[in-house]
Amino acid sequence: MERSRAENGKPKDTFLSRDEKDLSFPSGKTALLIIDPVNDFLSEGGAAWDLTKNTVETLHDVIPNLKRAIDGARAEGIKVLFGPMAYTEEDYAEHKPQKRSGINMIMYERKMFLAGSWGADFHPELTPKEEDIVLLPHKSCDVFRTD
Repeated sequence: MERSRAENGKPKDTFLSRDEKDLSFPSGKTALLIIDPVNDFLSEGGAAWDLTKNTVETLHDVIPNLKRAIDGARAEGIKVLFGPMAYTEEDYAEHKPQKRSGINMIMYERKMFLAGSWGADFHPELTPKEEDIVLLPHKSCDVFRTD
């Protein structure tokens, strides 16, 4: 992956310091990846809502901030990719999710991200549009092993 270079030929940082205000991304080489924007995490009544509510609503205002990022990317012609998580009934029957880590044990106990369920659906305010790319659902932290 080629890094952009400053006028002096040295690689430019890919983050902003607190003093900097401007950052640009070339639209032809940039995409916005939104991971797990699903009801089980982000909606009241979701299987993890008791664990995520404070962060989603109070600390980080997640839904409005994600909407702003998505709308801004679309307006600039930047591709938006959605990476949902989903487990099948077979995954739960074979006890696969709980063998991974502590958080996966909670997911298993609550049957989070069950494919085809409301919990695994996209949050209603973060639904992909026709021009967006929806990746095949991943399991746990395997988002980079999807299509």
